[in-house]
Amino acid sequence: MVLHILATVKTSELEAFKQIAKETSIEALKEPYALSINMYQNPDNPQDFIIFEEWESREYLLSDAHQKSEHIGNFFQKATPMLKKPFEYGIYDVVSEASSSKENK
Repeated sequence: MVLHILATVKTSELEAFKQIAKETSIEALKEPYALSINMYQNPDNPQDFIIFEEWESREYLLSDAHQKSEHIGNFFQKATPMLKKPFEYGIYDVVSEASSSKENK
């Protein structure tokens, strides 16, 4: 399953937000069932970010083990004041997957 998080960050907080999100991702990837975490910044509106997290278990993602972990609590404590508006979330089941097998030559 995939969790997406939308964040609109204050212009003065862009670098700090990227740093705390990166640090949190590194810690979250150590958790069971974590597959990948990627953050993207809109080049036309640099204050807009989307974070995609892939997890093997929806139950784990929503559990206290994850939600009340130190790194998640720390992220929300530090990142929330950096926002122009509250985070937006969505959880999706994967119904199709595709990846490129192209090699750089």
